[in-house]
Amino acid sequence: MVRERYRRCGISVGLLLLTGSSPRREKSVQRLAGYAAQIALLAIALSACTTVTDPLELEYQNLDLNDLAANAREVVDCVRDATGYEVTAGSDGSVGYTSEQVPVEQANIVDAAIPACFEQLGFISSGPLSVEQLKRLYRLQIIAKECLASEGFSTSDTPSEQVFIDTWNTPNLWAPWAEMGRYELTVQEFQDLLSTCPDPASFPPEE
Repeated sequence: MVRERYRRCGISVGLLLLTGSSPRREKSVQRLAGYAAQIALLAIALSACTTVTDPLELEYQNLDLNDLAANAREVVDCVRDATGYEVTAGSDGSVGYTSEQVPVEQANIVDAAIPACFEQLGFISSGPLSVEQLKRLYRLQIIAKECLASEGFSTSDTPSEQVFIDTWNTPNLWAPWAEMGRYELTVQEFQDLLSTCPDPASFPPEE
């Protein structure tokens, strides 16, 4: 995963710099040889820290749950204006309510207002995703799968791009985060994992 890759590179270089000093009394030739070895090792470490150039990897790296939380707060205001009821924004970008916030007999009104506000504010697509949007999402889902695997969570095999497109918005859709329910994570563990490996399907698609 991109974030982890950069973190490991920083530690590798730091350790080499910290451990490369020579004893004060060693001979000049030995000291120069030690420095040469250190420089060679440092060059090897730096060569592993290549800059990520894949635009989608960079995009995935920059997905931020804070953006989803901010979107959810806007939806809360929209729902309040539309229905008069106060709902709650989650830190993962979700919006919900309790029976104390919304009477059971008014739940249908609020249930309709929440997705309507998400759509009105441009946080979810107003129609089906285009083929190009689905191809982009497919690649982001692969990156998310790799990230989850690096954290110790296995998910089902990656389908072909065409199968992904054909089964999107069906019960057979492929989405690694949709499989995370089988892991018994606490709320905090779930939030931490979501921060490390964001779910690309939760973010508004590019037009």
